[in-house]
Amino acid sequence: MILSVRLFTTGGKAEKRPRFACDAPKRVAMSKKCINNGAVDTFGMRMRNMRVALGLPQSVIAERIERPRQSVSVIERSLIPPRPYIQQLIADALGCTVDDLLPDPRNATRETAGAR
Repeated sequence: MILSVRLFTTGGKAEKRPRFACDAPKRVAMSKKCINNGAVDTFGMRMRNMRVALGLPQSVIAERIERPRQSVSVIERSLIPPRPYIQQLIADALGCTVDDLLPDPRNATRETAGAR
């Protein structure tokens, strides 16, 4: 699949080459295997699971908490922990309590327990 055509110059001569999907940079993200097997338990993961269970897109949650959709994505990917007032807004948007979204401390891994 061709994504776009890029203009290259070689030896002073311009040449158009197709840019294929396999040439696109790969994004590094938390694997779905890691998320699905319960190895990682975060506010963002619980938020995403609740949102998906309700059948809501990120844009609806973003609208309800009056933040950009990208903020919802960042929180769900656990890149930045949300502040307590944002946690409350998210819980209200999902129709649950903040405690429902907070990770269970009994299931904390050694890595997260050591960071505290």
